[in-house]
Amino acid sequence: MDATTTRRLFGPFYGCDFTFAAMEKMALRKVSPSGPATKKAIEGEDEKVKVTKSRPLVTEKMFLAEAELMRSKWFDYRRMHPVQATFLFAHCYTLGVKRAWRKYIDHEAAERARGLADENVFKLEPGGFTGVWKARQTADLMGLPYDFFVNRQMDLALDGCWNQVPRPCHLYDPDRLANVSLAWDEWTEAKLQMASDPWYLLVNYVGHRNQDAHQEWLISQAKRRARPEFILSTICFKEPMLLPERAVAVFGDRKIEIAREIASSN
Repeated sequence: MDATTTRRLFGPFYGCDFTFAAMEKMALRKVSPSGPATKKAIEGEDEKVKVTKSRPLVTEKMFLAEAELMRSKWFDYRRMHPVQATFLFAHCYTLGVKRAWRKYIDHEAAERARGLADENVFKLEPGGFTGVWKARQTADLMGLPYDFFVNRQMDLALDGCWNQVPRPCHLYDPDRLANVSLAWDEWTEAKLQMASDPWYLLVNYVGHRNQDAHQEWLISQAKRRARPEFILSTICFKEPMLLPERAVAVFGDRKIEIAREIASSN
């Protein structure tokens, strides 16, 4: 996704205009561990030694997971490099912290609240960076927009027994994810959720699997409504994202005609 589209969709955030080469270089960055580590983990021995060998900040396991996540993440992020997506997630987390402070803690101090120690997540200490990366991957695995994922987690924690804002490492606790998934299911039943990226409009359709997956997502939402014609009026005519033949095949000519009449009357 080019920088102009990224800024238009999400506003300015750290890393929104990085080049692909720059993001690849950051993803391959290595760090030197500090402090004692057990040689047992390296050579099967027990004594502690000072480890000086550098290691990737993004581990092989973390990076290999990205290929499958490209098929599950929310549609607006599927054309983003994982590094750029992580910067966006960090931005959404910071906004979520400020929102949580305004809502639950101290309205006047909310703007001074800091979600992370640095907007450049690659400058965080390794544990903090891993927490942000894995939290973003969890949102991608669940197919959730980052702002929804973060804000719902904040609400669940602070409406409950928490007295502090959750850190990124708390956002992928398996015990909490079922409630987040349920909240998303309720939210999508109440309100149509569709991609904002113009790449998903029919005028830009090229038969890409993500474009087809987005159309299937729209169909699944329309099917959940007692009167799908209202959603169809949007996704077929007002903001055309669904191929006409696909819509007719699922809903029939009559419903599509009613959807057309609704769109033309508004």
